[in-house]
Amino acid sequence: MDYKGKQWKINSGIDVEWQRRNICRQHNSETVDYTVKATEYKPKFGAKWNNGKIEVELRYNGNTQQPSIQALLTLDDKRHITNKLAIEPVKYFY
Repeated sequence: MDYKGKQWKINSGIDVEWQRRNICRQHNSETVDYTVKATEYKPKFGAKWNNGKIEVELRYNGNTQQPSIQALLTLDDKRHITNKLAIEPVKYFY
């Protein structure tokens, strides 16, 4: 979207990026494949003012970033658990 006047120029927009991330890992001797789909948004805005002697310009470029797929998955290796209050599930034998 753009606007152009005598003293002002304004533009804005948004970029949308669709992502698909895969990871394959070993879990208790089974291979598990995870797929995460995400959308990232990158808005942008610009404004310029000019009166003939002075020119002022403002720009903004933003974005969102999804967490890494490793951050979304739980750890299987108990040596790397940093949360000391983590509760393990009880295993019942019948």
